[in-house]
Amino acid sequence: LGGGKGDNLQAQLADALGLTYQLEGIDYGRPNWRVSDMALDQVRRAVLARGGDFSMFEPDFATAGLNRLLVKGILGLLGLADKLSGGRVRVMVKAVLIAALAQESIARGDMSDVAALDQGLMDAIIKDRNAVVVEDLREVLAGDTVPASIAIFYGAGHMVDLEQRLRDELGYVPGETSWYRAIEVDLTKLPESMRDLEGLQGQIEEMLGRRRDD
Repeated sequence: LGGGKGDNLQAQLADALGLTYQLEGIDYGRPNWRVSDMALDQVRRAVLARGGDFSMFEPDFATAGLNRLLVKGILGLLGLADKLSGGRVRVMVKAVLIAALAQESIARGDMSDVAALDQGLMDAIIKDRNAVVVEDLREVLAGDTVPASIAIFYGAGHMVDLEQRLRDELGYVPGETSWYRAIEVDLTKLPESMRDLEGLQGQIEEMLGRRRDD
């Protein structure tokens, strides 16, 4: 979404919410790390091979500049509104994010109900990229020196398919599950009427349900 930080909308959104942008918070150049992924052109070819629609990721040069300015303007207004509200806007946006990410299908990494994305696109983005990870893992495991432990760092949407591949193709079985805090929000900064996180989760669940029914 852009070159430097000043032009990167994801980094700007992270700044607006008081979060750390992934590419700035993680050192991908460490010697014990391996980046296992497909280049954008490879993903494009995989999507088209599966009969999917890649157009949502293609730059529309007629409107890209205008859209970028619009999003940057919204992010600027978000920062201004947060300052004027004494930090309440940032807390509210974080609460909405947490409520959305707590949805059962999202929490378990099941992206099959994302109606906005066609199956060919989803299969390429999830399954084909996961296949690259598994092949790299095979290579590491077949090497002369096998690490004592290996961690696969990927987004939640990849996990259902990735777990199945580890089971079926490599014979792994689940051991134990550990959860770590990724984001926190102080709801006491909001008016009491806006602190009902469970109610917000219910509203989002109802909205997603209606969208799937439409």
